[in-house]
Amino acid sequence: ISKDQVPALVNAGLNLAAYAMSESLATSTYVEWEDYNQMAFAYYEEQTGETLSQDFRDQYDGESYDEDWWENNRIAIERFDEVTGELYGKYYDILEEKREAAGLQGGILYVGVDGSVAFYPDVYAYKDACGSGDSSVDLDSIEDFIGEDLTLKNVHYTFSINKAGQLTANHCTLSFETTDRQGQLHELSFQADAVLKDYGTTTVRPLDVGGRTPFRYDG
Repeated sequence: ISKDQVPALVNAGLNLAAYAMSESLATSTYVEWEDYNQMAFAYYEEQTGETLSQDFRDQYDGESYDEDWWENNRIAIERFDEVTGELYGKYYDILEEKREAAGLQGGILYVGVDGSVAFYPDVYAYKDACGSGDSSVDLDSIEDFIGEDLTLKNVHYTFSINKAGQLTANHCTLSFETTDRQGQLHELSFQADAVLKDYGTTTVRPLDVGGRTPFRYDG
């Protein structure tokens, strides 16, 4: 199936979805932490004057897990969460101030372990600046490359049938074209494989109503 055979309505729908996705990335607002737990440990000790044990740090940071430990230290954990919960409000306030000052709908605030901050106007700028091999930061997701348009270029099927004319296998490749925010053209391909077998062997079990009596309305 070539792009000339694709109904205009399909591509209109794809363009709408691409635009919505692009707008979502451009207007996203959130705080990203270099290492939230390590920052929280330091913040807690600074605010309370208490020194957290290495055991507490390891358990809370997930380096080791002991269900009994979490239950036995529930009060200490709740106190830690209460004190460090202030961090979210503090840095989200900073994010809102910077976003409003720049007149933007979205924005990303990156917070270092030492409390330093860097503001980025959108997800793209953040990933361009901070991408360094971390899959959660690098531009490696499909939505990172989809601009405000998306067109179905072609659909290719390779299928097999048996002597009875029944479909037994199907390999499908869908190819799309899109132009990213920098004007660069990308081709995206999605592949799916299906194997069908055991025709005529499926049986449907009758519903077990468990001796229920149908309700009769005599009104």
